[in-house]
Amino acid sequence: MKKQFRYLPYTGVGDFAYFGCDAADEPSAAAVADILVSRGFRLSCDSCGGKFAQSPAALAETISHCGGAVAFLSEKSIESLAFRNVINYLLSLRKPLVCVKLGEFQLGYGLDMQLANIPMITLSTPEETVEALLESGVLTQTMVGEGMEKRNFNRKRNYIIIAMVAVTVLAFGLYLGSVIRERTSAAYILQNTDGSKYVNIAKYGDDGIAAMAGKSVGELDLSGGTFTTLLNIKGVSAATVNVSDIPSNVALWPLVQVKGIETVK
Repeated sequence: MKKQFRYLPYTGVGDFAYFGCDAADEPSAAAVADILVSRGFRLSCDSCGGKFAQSPAALAETISHCGGAVAFLSEKSIESLAFRNVINYLLSLRKPLVCVKLGEFQLGYGLDMQLANIPMITLSTPEETVEALLESGVLTQTMVGEGMEKRNFNRKRNYIIIAMVAVTVLAFGLYLGSVIRERTSAAYILQNTDGSKYVNIAKYGDDGIAAMAGKSVGELDLSGGTFTTLLNIKGVSAATVNVSDIPSNVALWPLVQVKGIETVK
């Protein structure tokens, strides 16, 4: 992931420096800014047209109150109207300005004349660039102090992680629920009852009758069960069927279809 400005623009009442660049040059500018902040400097970083670009109103307020400014010049940045407007505004307010030039290129768009008397530093390593900026005199000790606040880059990632965990927990819950339902169903519990001497399916109701289809038992006990119909019992083989205390509105005639039936209780 490309390096980005790690700090929010300084908004306190102390002196600070404006730190401006094009969005494409943010990795280079951010590396320099990190070192300066680690040394206590207060900065208001702005990537013109980038993710962390300040609004026009906020930018105007920032520039008007800053004690000095650092502008990163590149072939990309000088083509940006927004960036050139920043340079023009800094010059119009006569703010102390130092430029960091990224590579060799011609300053077009009239910038060569506008910046003729402005200190120009060629970008090298972040550490060497910082030393050159300090020697320029634009960054002063009045800009050193507290008040810089880090951006929370991980907030979105944390939301994603939380959402993923929630989905995983939900999926596992649904899976576990389906397993529990399966393991407590009549079909699962009664699956190995074929050939048993006695099977009580009263508590399973109509599902219990359906689960016994094709099975043969000695006695099939339905007593006390809340059945609604016995129609599905035709697929059962049983010598004895106990239907005592089942609902009185349930017809008993389907019992004649039970294979091998000898006794009805």
